[in-house]
Amino acid sequence: MNLTGLLTLLPNLPAFREWLTVLDTGTDEPAPQSILAAARPYVVAGIYAHRPAPLVFVTARSEMAQQLCEQLAVWLPAVEEGGPA
Repeated sequence: MNLTGLLTLLPNLPAFREWLTVLDTGTDEPAPQSILAAARPYVVAGIYAHRPAPLVFVTARSEMAQQLCEQLAVWLPAVEEGGPA
């Protein structure tokens, strides 16, 4: 299953646009940090779709990092389709 098409909806959300503005301008203004756990892979994939560059995502446990990697595979295109390597 691939949910990449849903990433086009994120820029319509004011909170996501605010976050992208903070990331794009590089200001010291803090970005919003309160994201539901279930939405985090979607938001991380949306940030990558907007700004394809290496991202650092810190988790409290290695299991959470593994789970995020598995979930990102659903949200991002496959490597052979131009997704992250």
